[in-house]
Formats: sequence, C-alpha cells, structure tokens
Amino acid sequence: SQSRYNFSGQPKPYHYQENSSRFEPWADKIIHLQIEQDPSEFEFNNVDKYTPEDGAFKMEYQARLGLHYANDLVEDSDLILMSDVDEIWNRKLAPKLDAHLTAYNLLSFKMEFYAYYFNLRNTYGPDSSWFGTVAVKGATWKNKNPQYFRDNRHTGNILDNAGFHFSWCGDVK
Repeated sequence: SQSRYNFSGQPKPYHYQENSSRFEPWADKIIHLQIEQDPSEFEFNNVDKYTPEDGAFKMEYQARLGLHYANDLVEDSDLILMSDVDEIWNRKLAPKLDAHLTAYNLLSFKMEFYAYYFNLRNTYGPDSSWFGTVAVKGATWKNKNPQYFRDNRHTGNILDNAGFHFSWCGDVK
C-alpha cells in the first residue's frame, strides 16, 4: 500500500504510479494500493524509539492496514511476503519458502542491518540483526491483521542470512 503522505505527515507523490513503466515486466504480480490518510488527525513528535501513540507510527500502522484491501485477490495457497521498501530479502530463499510454510504459519527473515551508508553494517547490540520481512500463506494472511505479522516478526521459524535492511540511507538531498 502507498499513501500520498510520508510517515512525518508531509505530502509526497505516489512513486509507484509515477514509475510504473519501470516495473512493467512484473505488472501481473504487483497489486498497487493507494490509500487515503489524513495526517492532520495526528500529533507528530520527534521520537527516537517505537512510540505507538506518535503520528509517524500511526501513519505507518494505517498504511500497513491498507494491505487488507487486496484480500479479495488473495488465494489461500498464495505466498505473501510483507516487507518494508528498505528490506531486501535474499531471493535464494524463494524455492524453500513453500516447504518451510508447511511446518510454520509465519516465517521471519533475519537480515543484516546497515545504517546511513550501504557499507556501514551494525554489528553490535540488539539491532545487529533486523527482523522485518515475514512470509505467510494466503489463508493465514486473510485471518490476521497485517500489523499482527509485524508485531510477531521475531517469532515463528527464523530464516538466517535472509537479506539486508538499509535504514536512514542517503544524504540530505
């Protein structure tokens, strides 16, 4: 799902819509959901940790809930991967996902965590690994709220060496 606002409540374009031609080879696999949000409903503070009451996290929560608008298109046997755009999962895992999901309802991807620059890996502390991307079957997806999967991404079957998480990358431009 994509909003016309970022998590700070500032307007932004629908990037996928503006660049959809770049994804034409995969168009039959992409469901683009444009969700409507009103950031004026929320108070935005400068927080440095997960604070569910803050506007930024409420915006993120609403955007994630927007994924359920596609439920009518999901088959019980479909493989669903929920991921943030800065989480790049290891495609070598793809052939193994179906087999793992027969034993578990939820797969969690343990990723290397990079911050600020693509060559600056966090190797110390609780954030040395990142759990963000999850995989589930369509039947499980339709019976849970998308936030449930985000909140439980540290549980279930954990797949090691599952990819990369890049946070706060780029410069001020």
